Amino acid sequence: MAAYIWTPFPSMNVGAMTLLGKINAVHDLSTLNVDDVLYISAHHNKFLPHIGDNSGNKLNVYELCDVLKDGGLKAGHQCIKLWLCYAGYGMQARQGFGYQFWYTMNTIYGYNNLTVFAYTELTVDPIYDKHKMCYNLTQRPGEGPVMTPLGRAKNYRVGMRHNGTFIPLGAN
Repeated sequence: MAAYIWTPFPSMNVGAMTLLGKINAVHDLSTLNVDDVLYISAHHNKFLPHIGDNSGNKLNVYELCDVLKDGGLKAGHQCIKLWLCYAGYGMQARQGFGYQFWYTMNTIYGYNNLTVFAYTELTVDPIYDKHKMCYNLTQRPGEGPVMTPLGRAKNYRVGMRHNGTFIPLGAN
């Protein structure tokens, strides 16, 4: 088992991405083994029905699933981690992008072995943050946005197991 990072948006320069200096970029999804962990990196915010890049390109859940399937992701793939801001928000209530992605991949696209993890807080582009941290974004009067580190991202990760059971914060 290895871990790789991938983005559906060429403008995000996946070739430059690494996490912790050991999770490298993958370009061809068909080269992944079913037990490899795939991190998907893009921009997202609470309540948005899509992910995107800085150029205005967007994909909704179905379009992202199409890209993964058409890109050769094997039907038996077991683990995807959505490295997207707030994608785990609402997952326990079976809402939000992370849950919708898991549900669509499992029930419509036939990825029945897939467990999906997502983060409940702000993540940062892996080109700039190689430490897998989550952040709190605040706006102070008269200042721009301020990012305050919350801690290791794994402590702000939730998920849905392939069988539909919820994985709470920090339980991996």
